Amino acid sequence: MTRHHLELLSLPATDETILLQDLSVYNGYPEYPRLVLTVPGRNSCSVPIKPGETTVIRPLNPGELLPDGIYTADYSVTPHDQIQLCYPFLRTYQLECRLNRWIQTIDWLQEPVTSRNYQTLQKVTALLLAATSSVQAGDLAGGQRYFQGLQTTCP
Repeated sequence: MTRHHLELLSLPATDETILLQDLSVYNGYPEYPRLVLTVPGRNSCSVPIKPGETTVIRPLNPGELLPDGIYTADYSVTPHDQIQLCYPFLRTYQLECRLNRWIQTIDWLQEPVTSRNYQTLQKVTALLLAATSSVQAGDLAGGQRYFQGLQTTCP
């Protein structure tokens, strides 16, 4: 195997689905691709994945929502190659839905820039960016800290 890259995409239209797309470049077809997904507050689970294809992840129980938080995907191609990719990502679908509902209740053209609502919006935006960038940079502890602040600040 020369190299591989796994890109994780979260479908914006649903809080019950994660889309995992393997964009790896392989030197031959991998024998034993393995993906282990760690869901916030839950046990890790092994997910079957086909190289070069898209995999849809859903909860086992119908109607159950995938939680917001930091997910980690550990992807390995074959055990003897010892090629592994650890890809953390932040899922904030439910939190963003809550934020969008709050934003829609305010007439932002009439709202004074110095209001508490503007201050809250600025803080939530900053915390969301800080949490996302921390997780993308591999600082999971920092990302978790910002995410917890975001959960308590978001109206």
